[in-house]
Formats: sequence, C-alpha cells, structure tokens
Amino acid sequence: MCGICGIIGSSSEEIIKKMSDALYHRGPDEVGYYFSEKICLCNRRLSIIDLQTGTQPIYNEDKSIVVVFNGEIYNFQAIRDDLEKKGHIFTTKTDTEVIVHAYEEFGTECLRRFNGDFAFSLYDSNKDITFIARDRLGIRPLYYSHLNDKILFASELKALLASGMINKELNYNSINKYLTLRYCFGTDTFFKSVKKLPPASYMLIKDNNIIINKFWDIDYTPVYYKSYRDYIDRFEEIFENSVKLRMISDVPFGAFLSGGVDSSFIVAMMAKHSNVPVETYSIGFNLDIDETSDSKKLANHFGCNHHEIMIENQSYDLIPEIVKCLDEPLGDSIIIPTYLLNREAAKSLKVVLTGEGADEIFGGYVHQIAMHYGSVFNKYTPEFITNNILIPSITKSPMQLLDKLFPYPSGLGQKGKEKLLKYLSNISNIENSYFSIASVFSPIDKSNYYHPAFVERLNNLTVNNEFAALLNKNRDLPVLNQLIDLDTKYWLADYTLFKQDRLTMANSIEGRIPYLDHNLVEFVAQIPINYKINGINTKYLLRKVAKSYLPKPTAFRPKRAFYFPYQKCFGKNFNIYLKELFNENSFIFNMEIIRKGQLDYLCQNALKNELLQSKQLMSIIILEHWLKIYS
Repeated sequence: MCGICGIIGSSSEEIIKKMSDALYHRGPDEVGYYFSEKICLCNRRLSIIDLQTGTQPIYNEDKSIVVVFNGEIYNFQAIRDDLEKKGHIFTTKTDTEVIVHAYEEFGTECLRRFNGDFAFSLYDSNKDITFIARDRLGIRPLYYSHLNDKILFASELKALLASGMINKELNYNSINKYLTLRYCFGTDTFFKSVKKLPPASYMLIKDNNIIINKFWDIDYTPVYYKSYRDYIDRFEEIFENSVKLRMISDVPFGAFLSGGVDSSFIVAMMAKHSNVPVETYSIGFNLDIDETSDSKKLANHFGCNHHEIMIENQSYDLIPEIVKCLDEPLGDSIIIPTYLLNREAAKSLKVVLTGEGADEIFGGYVHQIAMHYGSVFNKYTPEFITNNILIPSITKSPMQLLDKLFPYPSGLGQKGKEKLLKYLSNISNIENSYFSIASVFSPIDKSNYYHPAFVERLNNLTVNNEFAALLNKNRDLPVLNQLIDLDTKYWLADYTLFKQDRLTMANSIEGRIPYLDHNLVEFVAQIPINYKINGINTKYLLRKVAKSYLPKPTAFRPKRAFYFPYQKCFGKNFNIYLKELFNENSFIFNMEIIRKGQLDYLCQNALKNELLQSKQLMSIIILEHWLKIYS
C-alpha cells in the first residue's frame, strides 16, 4: 500500500516534494521520485511485499516505461510467470513490476488481467503518454486537477492542495449532495477544480489532453447452474481463494471482527489457512448494543489472539483530526470508532482484512431490502404473498417483515420502521422511492434547513435527478439488482471504500477486502435473486456457505445495523461543545448554508434518543469542521 502523486507538465522538485510530504502517512517507509521535463512522479511506500527490492518508481528493461503504484496485484505471480515465458526480464519480486511488463505486452488491456486493488500512474516516454488507472470497485482512490498547462494527480486531495496550485472555489452542488446523502457521489469533489477518476476507469494523457475510458462493468445476466449445490461450491471456491490471496504479505496482518457473519466468515477462512493465531480486533461501547461479546466468543472459537477497544466519553474531540484525515466530509459518526480501531491495530499490524462489500453486492442494506419487498408487496396481493414462497415464514404484514428483518435494537428503531413502512407497499417509481427511503436516515429537510442564499447557488437542487438517469440504464433488471448496481458503483466507492481507505491509511495500515474480489462480485451479480435475499435471510448464499464454518447462530443471525450511541460516547459536555462549535463565527452560518434557528432546534433535540436527527446533526458537525480546515 502506498500513496502516489504527480505533475504532468513543467514543474519543480519543490512542489512535488510538498505533495509527497502530504502523503507521508500512506507510505512512511520509503519515498521515490521520477523527474523529467515532461512529468514528475512520486511514490510514498508502505512496504508490504518484497521489502528489500520493491522500491518505487519501477522501470522496464530499458527504462522507457516507469510506474508508481498504490495497492496490490494479488495474482501478480501468475501474471509474472506468463510474462517471463514471453521473454520479459524482472529485477524485483514485487507486484509493481508486473504492471510495467504487462503494459509492454498488452497495452491498456493489461488492466483486465489484474486481480487487485490499485491506482497507478505509468509514463511511456517513447509515446509520451501517461496511463493512469483505478481498480474495478474503486478500492484505491485517485484525484486529479486539469490546469491550463499541466495536470496534477494524487491519492488524496490534501496532496493536490499542498501543491499550492489548486483553486479552492467550493462546489456547492457537492455540498448539496452531501447534505442529502451524507456523502458526495460521482466524479465531483467539494472543489470545482478537482475531480475523481471513476472506478474501473483509466486515463490516457498526451499533450495536456485527457481521455477517460472504462475497462470493466458488472453483468447481471443470470447464470443457471445444474443444482443449488453448484452455487454453494462455486461461491466457497471463489471466496476461499480471495481470502488466501489477501493473506499474502511479508509483514504482520490480522482482521477486524464484528461478530456478524461477514467478518466472522473471513476470520474463519483465515484461521483455516494460517499456521499461527489470527490477530483480531473489535470495538465496543460497554453497552448492550455491543457486539464485543459475540466477537470475543468467535475469536475464542477460532483460537485467535483477540483485542478489544472501548469508546469513552468525549470522543467527539477526535472529529477535527479525523475530518482532516478524510479530506472530504463523510456524515457518519462511525468514522470515530473506525479511526480508533485502525489506530489500535496499527500498533502491531500493517495489513488488516475487513468485511466491507458483502452488503452492497448481496443487497443487504435496509433500503435495498425494503424496496425489494416493497416491489413484491406492490405487485402481489397479501394473500398471494402469504401463501407462496416469495416471503416464507412471514405472514400478515410489511411491519411483521421489518420486525423480523431488524429486531430491536438494530439502530433502526421503531420510529425508523414506521417511516419505512409507508414506502414498502407503495413503490411505483424506483428513483423517487430510493430517495424517500434514504430520507429516513440522513437528508436534511431542505425547505426548513437550507438558507435561501445557499439554494440560489445550486445548479441542481434535486440530487435524485442524477440517480434517476443512472437507474434508467438498468430498467430491465429486477429492482434488487438495480439497487445493488447503483450502490456498488456509488455508495460503495464514494462512501464505504472512501471511509475505509482514508482511516486505514491515516494510521499507515493497509485494508484488504475479500468480498470485493472482482471474480466474487461478478459471480454474485449473476446468481438468482432468492439466493441474495430469501425470506428474512439476507445474503442468503453467503450464510449457507458460512454455516459450515461458523456456529449456526452467527451464520443466520439477523442483520444488526451498527450505530453510534451519542449520549454514552459524547457525554453531558456535548451540549457545551455544540454551542462553542456553532457560535457567531460558524462557517455554516456565515456562509449562509443552514438556517441558524433550525440548526439550534436540531441541536436541542438530536440527543433525545432520536437516531435520525442525530445522523442529521452529525452531518452538519462534520461539514462545519471541514469548512474550518479546508475552505
């Protein structure tokens, strides 16, 4: 794992070194540069594989091609063997060198051969072309800015800003996206002058011109196996291989263990293929909502060396530090325990396997489940549903479905279920329903909260128009697959993986994600819908395979949404903190984004056991801190 940055066009060593310094946390072990009249490249290295000879940049035989790389190519050894048979000469044992020779042999088509998490920049001096690529799911980040006579790129936004060359004019449409969904999706950032390279895409840059192409997409065409057992065997084979590949490391590694099926299955597979106890980490609050007792039992079951971290009062003091790590706002209090978990793990590990991605690819999120069953309730009569296998074991009503899917405490709560209920049986327009259900969790009521001056700055107040266009591309797919595709390409890349990358790398630790091996993603996309959600069992095929490895209560435990107990972790002093944060000098007020009276009301009520208002408040708190740091 590393950080990369570069300037295409004339520049100075001083500027690229300032950019490099901003990425120190991503690669504290080594730094390497490439300088020419046409391009400057830098790599900050966190040494994971080939500790002795893996220093970057890395070249081909005649040094006409040079690459800087962030990530891992897990199948590099197989690719290397093939390239050596074709006559390519390797001088290191690192996966990075495979990129150079694969490009020599296959051009940009080399991307289709890589199984990994990657963002890299390759310069071909013979053709004077820069080739920049990002992995299929967007696990590794890549920002860029196209200036008049040069192009800057980097693993993190802060490196671009460190150059002193970036126009910091705010993108108010991105702020609107954030206040609507708690994250900024798509290629935009919070600065008009900076963009994100989309997942599964690459850039070709020549003569200060950029061409962006896509090299991969998810195919949801159903694939029918001869028997159900074939699906089980194939999933197990791909998943086991994915975990084994992500255990390749020359430094200590471990796993985050929540006690749910996703992370537990990873740990079970790691234990199967490890000769030493797996290092596992979990986090809790010393409350009855904790999963720490479950994770501890599972760790003992698999003979792991287990570590627990507990959140204490006044953890909100960490918010400015965490927001600075993130680069862009992410409106979720989960950033606090995630940061602390990574900080603790980094004391002894350099690599950690995590359970992200399973909910996205299987349709395990609340809004996906609600809209899936909402489409069923809308299409069929209650009697038909009750008497058929569409929703086995669920009898009378949508509320009974929600109670079984999300038993309290789930983070959703009774009020959340009641708000969801009205959408379950009235889904006639998927894009409107997507936002209706999303509004249960996060968005600000714009008519009450937005300042009129802020509304005037927006080009597009209705964010759902953008999602409507995206959903229309998959109109022929079942509702569940439409939502899986949408959330995999946007929520996963710009929320889940954004959070995972920044908060692991802020602590100089590499996160690896077995559920996002592209072979597994492709396989799950094409299985029948009832193998994804079956009755009250979400991620059904995963659970069926996992039950051979896990205690049955774990394999089929109902989904428990993770949420942050504000009153416990923020304590009585939180009200004082809010008053000091949102004073007369507040950016939120002075920039006329939120109405002061409405925010005062939200502050007064958010801590009264109201989960949804607390989420709204946290989005504004994080935005205020971000504006103080970056605007």
